[in-house]
Amino acid sequence: AAGDLYRSALIELGLVLLLLTLVVNVIARMLVWYSVRNAGGARA
Repeated sequence: AAGDLYRSALIELGLVLLLLTLVVNVIARMLVWYSVRNAGGARA
């Protein structure tokens, strides 16, 4: 039973980390799009 619990915990942790990665990626893309739009496309 302990092995199943351990595997389930690892799978759940993996899914949470995947979701967190997707959320951070979306936020980063929004920040880049927002900064490019505000800067008029100028590169720093």
